[in-house]
Order: sequence, then structure tokens, then C-alpha cells
Amino acid sequence: MVVLGFAAALLMAEGKDVFSKYNLDETLSAAENQSKSVMVKSHADSCHFCQKMDRATFTDKNIQIALNDYIPDKVDVDTEEGLNFARQYGITELPTIIMFDKNEKKRYRQSGFHSAKQMEQILKNELD
Repeated sequence: MVVLGFAAALLMAEGKDVFSKYNLDETLSAAENQSKSVMVKSHADSCHFCQKMDRATFTDKNIQIALNDYIPDKVDVDTEEGLNFARQYGITELPTIIMFDKNEKKRYRQSGFHSAKQMEQILKNELD
């Protein structure tokens, strides 16, 4: 029984979803209240590289540690909220990563796949 519980805990840790469960407005408000930056990943379930980043980049333990200084959010462009976000920020490629400071000032924007190593460097640089 203890072994099964431990195995389940390991599987859950490996598949940890780092993204906030808030809508984007709530995420931005929480960031201001907590004095944290926001990292938004524009995403679609049909996007191969979006899925690859979820599996390879955001499950990396160094990324999960680096994201402690952020409120990460994933915006699905196949929803009304996501489509509005994509229009507002001119997103035409997926995935697109946009980072905002706690005052909603855009600090970083880049489309395309980000490896764990690339993402870790970006997360650290954006806090400076």
C-alpha cells in the first residue's frame, strides 16, 4: 500500500501542471497582489510544439523551480478568452510565450518551441 502511494506521488510530480487555474484577468490580478511576474503560454491542443513544451519543458524540475517567481498561465486560443488574447497581442504562431511584470508591462515575447534549457535562461533573465 505504501509503495503504491509512493508510486502515485512520483507520477503526479512528473505530470505536475504548472499553469494557474485562473482566467487571465485573475492571473494578472494575483500577480499584482503577490508582486510576481506572469508567464503566459498561448496554446492549442492541436499544436504539436505546444504539447511538446507541456511534456518536455514544463515538466522539467528546474523550470518548475524557476516558475516559483512567476504565475504561469496557459491560454487556449481555441477559446473566446484565448482568441481575444491572441488578437490583442498579435499572436499568429503557436506556442507563443509572453511575460509581463506585476504591473502588466510586457517584458518578453517569443514564438516557437522553447527547450527546458532555453526557458530556464529566459525565466532567470527576465527577473533581472
